[in-house]
Amino acid sequence: MHILRAILFDVDGTLLDTEDLHRQCFNRAFRHFQLDWHWNPAHYAELLAISGGRERLYWFGRGLKSRFANEGEYERFIAVLHQEKGRMYRETLAQGELPLRPGVLRLILEAEQAGLPVAIATCTSSANVQALLTPHLGSEWRKRFSAIATADEVDQKKPAPAVYRHLVQQLNLPPNACVAIEDTVNGLKAATGAGVATVVTVNRYTAHRRFDGAALVVDHLGEPWRPCHTLSGPPTRMVDLDTLDTLLAAQAEAASAHRADPSPRAPPAPQPAAEPRSLAPRRDLPGPALIAHPTALVARPIERSGERSGERSGEPSNSPAAPGGDETGIGPMALLGGPPPRRAVAGAR
Repeated sequence: MHILRAILFDVDGTLLDTEDLHRQCFNRAFRHFQLDWHWNPAHYAELLAISGGRERLYWFGRGLKSRFANEGEYERFIAVLHQEKGRMYRETLAQGELPLRPGVLRLILEAEQAGLPVAIATCTSSANVQALLTPHLGSEWRKRFSAIATADEVDQKKPAPAVYRHLVQQLNLPPNACVAIEDTVNGLKAATGAGVATVVTVNRYTAHRRFDGAALVVDHLGEPWRPCHTLSGPPTRMVDLDTLDTLLAAQAEAASAHRADPSPRAPPAPQPAAEPRSLAPRRDLPGPALIAHPTALVARPIERSGERSGERSGEPSNSPAAPGGDETGIGPMALLGGPPPRRAVAGAR
């Protein structure tokens, strides 16, 4: 008897390996706003312990709070900074150069042929999901998914289980009939917290983490010509519908055995998942240099020896030489309380 009745996909890092593109776009946005912030891969791996790009920015920039009139002004700055980063991210995705991860399309097509619902549970926005999937699944990509839950519908971010609870309610299915595909510890906690068995496909930013409670951990979903490697759980060369059904059957059997013999047993010594190292600012990640301004404090880049602003870690800057306006009509300096950039006036020197 088949138990599997739906597959629930996370998006960033799971459908596509987007995390490094996110990091690069954060750094481009920092340069655009003349902030001397730079997230290298090692530090970004630690920041991923915080779900949501805006939440990461809010935490990382908290040293600037005192430079704003109130909390609302600081939040407004973070929102506009995040909006600019999102614009850069979607613009890059539209080029369609980032491929789907191995096995993703194959598993979606297998589910379609079997009549199984496929759904999305993500902390990102629906606009980002559309930008990510349209180049690969076409303009009617939504038709491939029976339900979609994004940050636009669910406020609570992972590891809260809200997004998965919302999704199984939309599908009108019991959680123990679904399998989630995730790539982070927070995603795993969110899915299992909602009672959904989880397969983790690690990426470069999460491969070092422990995934206690996952039904299976692999490096990717696998293809017939490119088998996956099992990191934890029953060995497999390719995650397909039979694999997922077998995982659910094993969990159902374990739950049944527990109900038949509920006597408590001494659990093994707990092995907590590795926690990220301190997220305190480090020497290689200085905060913005704040300089006195007649009307406010503004941020400027710190020039480093042998390094021009906007060219770090081999990432060329695409931002203009001087700060200008953005989609909101607000210049970067104005966001930090300073006067807007002067504009050239015909006939003026």
